[in-house]
Amino acid sequence: MDVPRNLDGRIALVTGAGSGLGQAAAVELARRGAHVAFTELPDRLDRAAQTLEMIEVAGGSGLALALDVRSLENIRQVAETTAAIDGRIDMLVNNAGVNIRQDAFDVTEEAWDTVIDIDLKGVFFMAQAVGRIMRDQDPQGGSIVNIASVMGLGGYYQRAAYCSAKAGVVNLTKLLAL
Repeated sequence: MDVPRNLDGRIALVTGAGSGLGQAAAVELARRGAHVAFTELPDRLDRAAQTLEMIEVAGGSGLALALDVRSLENIRQVAETTAAIDGRIDMLVNNAGVNIRQDAFDVTEEAWDTVIDIDLKGVFFMAQAVGRIMRDQDPQGGSIVNIASVMGLGGYYQRAAYCSAKAGVVNLTKLLAL
């Protein structure tokens, strides 16, 4: 089946694209003509190589970048590097996330902080950094897609931090849309 290449010339940034939804989004955006900068954790760049290979097989172009969304400096660097490709960012898919399964009675502060920092705080600061670029580019604008979860709409066993973070992403997305 022929896929319309309606994203030719667009610049997309996808976080957490070493596997799963992020990888699928990066490959599809590239297949539709976007140049895709995509990220994976610094110690998982082998996964990024697989994503880049998939993008190239799909006829697209991509750039793998190391990113830990817990680092505001790293977020800034990735946003600036992506914008430098063609002077703009047209799309952000905020996908990076983690889930540490623990019974509610057993959730540790370290596990809680890790999930909230990656799944919620990282989403906000990534959207902020890229949003500033989108605001200041000419022409102005772009699209930001934040990946949440149905678990952000209700609770689920062994996922207190994850459900809380994803509920935050749902509401954060509404707030950012304003």
